[in-house]
Amino acid sequence: MSYFFITTATYLREIGDFMISHIMPDTPIQVIMILFMSVVLMAASLGLEPLAQSAEIFFPFVVLLLSSLIILLLPEIKFQNLQPVWEGGLKPVIRGSIPFIVFPFIESVAVLMILPFVSQKDRIRKSLFVGQLLAGIVLIIITMLAILVLGPELTARPKLSDLYVG
Repeated sequence: MSYFFITTATYLREIGDFMISHIMPDTPIQVIMILFMSVVLMAASLGLEPLAQSAEIFFPFVVLLLSSLIILLLPEIKFQNLQPVWEGGLKPVIRGSIPFIVFPFIESVAVLMILPFVSQKDRIRKSLFVGQLLAGIVLIIITMLAILVLGPELTARPKLSDLYVG
C-alpha cells in the first residue's frame, strides 16, 4: 500500500513542478497540488464508473490533439536525426531500451487492484491488452517525434522533451 502512496506523491510533485515551471509560474505549488488532489479524491469517492465515463468523453479529444500534433509537425521532421541506426549493433539498442519499455508499464499493476470491482470480467483481459498496446504505440509515436524534430541531443537533454515538441 505504501508503494501507491509514494508513487501518488511523486506524480503529484511532478505535476506541480510542471505546472509552476511551464504553465502557471506565479501560482504557489501548494495550490496546484491541492487542486489536483481534490480532483483525484472526488474521482475516488465517486467510484470507477464516472472515471471510465469521463475517459470515454476525453478520448476523442486526445486522439484529435495527438493527430493534429503529428500533422502539424510533419514539415519539421528531419530523418537524418535518426542516423546512425544501430551504430554499435543490435545488442546495445536492446540493452538500452529495456528500462524504457518496463518503466511506463510497471504502474499497470495498480490497475490490477480494480479487477475485482469490474462487472464484465470476461472482457477485461482484452480491454487491458488493447489499452496497454495503445499506450505503447502513443509512447513510441511521441518519442519518435521528439527525436525526429529535436534530434537526439535535445531529446536526451530536457526532462520534458515532448513538451518542447508540442
